Amino acid sequence: MEPQLTASERDQLNVLGILFYVYAGLQVLTGLAGGVYVLMGGLMLNDPTFHSSGAPPVVEALPWFFIAVGMLVTLYIWSVAVLLFFTASSIRARKRHVLCCIGSAFILLNIPLGTALGVFALILLLRPSVKSVFERPEAFPQHNAPYPPTI
Repeated sequence: MEPQLTASERDQLNVLGILFYVYAGLQVLTGLAGGVYVLMGGLMLNDPTFHSSGAPPVVEALPWFFIAVGMLVTLYIWSVAVLLFFTASSIRARKRHVLCCIGSAFILLNIPLGTALGVFALILLLRPSVKSVFERPEAFPQHNAPYPPTI
């Protein structure tokens, strides 16, 4: 027997998938803020007065620090955006329940929008009726154990 969702749960999953796509797009735009630090570091490197001042080596390394921090911040935020994009596509396809729960739990740290979205997603995804709709893994199709396994 195929598990059934109520109409409201189906609508909530569709809205949740759309909200994850939107939040992933916001994360991509937020990641561009790291480019400001890369730009500042590049401007410091190209400024001749910055290098001719006879500053100690710590000050000479400052532009590289700005560039490294900017690149790391951008890489981290865009990695979160990729995770959110895959979470959104998994929610819409009703696949990879564990990935959806991990993505939802991961954005709880992003206050306030991520917290609200993550709490709503976890409440919805952990309902037994919603959990049963997600496909069972295809790694062992001949195995007839219930998915998810009961402990």
